[in-house]
Amino acid sequence: PAEEPAAEPETLAFTDSLEREVELPRDITRIAPSGAVATMILAAIAPECMATVNATPSESQMAFLPANLASLPETGQMYGSKANLNLETLLAADPQVVIDLGDKKGDMTEDLNALQDQIGIPVIFIEADLAHMAEAFRMLGNLLSGKTDRGQELADLVDRTTTMAAENSAKITDDMRLRAMYTTGEDGLGTNAAGSIQAQVLDMVGVENAVVVEDVSNKGGGNMINMEQLYNFDPDVVLVTDAAALEIIETEAAWQELRAVKDGKVYTVPCDPYCW
Repeated sequence: PAEEPAAEPETLAFTDSLEREVELPRDITRIAPSGAVATMILAAIAPECMATVNATPSESQMAFLPANLASLPETGQMYGSKANLNLETLLAADPQVVIDLGDKKGDMTEDLNALQDQIGIPVIFIEADLAHMAEAFRMLGNLLSGKTDRGQELADLVDRTTTMAAENSAKITDDMRLRAMYTTGEDGLGTNAAGSIQAQVLDMVGVENAVVVEDVSNKGGGNMINMEQLYNFDPDVVLVTDAAALEIIETEAAWQELRAVKDGKVYTVPCDPYCW
């Protein structure tokens, strides 16, 4: 009698972006994102595989997002200034894997190993800042059941967009280059400083980041500056992500001395479904 073909093993060894080898189920259909960035990226490639979200999206966000995200349990954030991962809720959702996506934060290996040991569920990290975003989508496409084509489609979109940005950036001469301040938070003095993950997009499009500080923060709140620093930076353009900050910039006398405010170069960044 003909021999039956050997059954495929139910697990596979996956090497994540920290060079950690983690045993994962071959057929992944239930994922818990580690926080906000992982939620955003997984919602684009495999929303039906998400077992949790970091935070329930608002009504305005849901206009852009897959319908199932509105009813998923909230588990909070593993990293950052708002770290508050709810392990009880995460475990109750019964995911096959926890996926952390975003930028490398120091030595994360220990953190991820500790969480993995604590919850008894595989935890992996895939680097997904702007420079690694296309590769992250390809990696996820190969890892998740039936998502190879979707991963490639999203990676191609990232590649086309970043190539277009690089080509246009190369045409900007130094005398044309604008200096921008990218604010975060409600008072206008929270900033995404030069060298921060959140400000990578400015570099990509050939804009100079007006906010240069010594100790750059990649946390959601960015770097706080004071009015004296703001006057020294005096950007050509101000980008705002919060309506409260926009009102302060448009109405408070101290801000009216800024070149960008005088020239009417204050712009609101579209913030639905996400500001970043």
